[in-house]
Amino acid sequence: MDSIIQKPWSVQVELVEGCNRLCKFCGLNSVREKPGPPYIFMEDYIIEDVIDGIDNLCTNARIEFAMHGEPLLHPLVYHIIKKFRTAFPKTQLQL
Repeated sequence: MDSIIQKPWSVQVELVEGCNRLCKFCGLNSVREKPGPPYIFMEDYIIEDVIDGIDNLCTNARIEFAMHGEPLLHPLVYHIIKKFRTAFPKTQLQL
């Protein structure tokens, strides 16, 4: 019997909370008063947990580095993307 709940076809990973802009349409307006620091960066142990979770649940899902922050502000963004690419060599990564 097929499961009623299907596996997700995309996963959004928020590497950074915060942005150097504050666009009127952005959800960051509800949690921030002004653009810029302080930024909150996802820590390495959480990244490992996210990779493990995706690997266990939905290895074919597209991984999107987006949400309410600017992912390119993370000081280790290239290292993080390399970790995801190593873990999921055939998965579509979207930035």
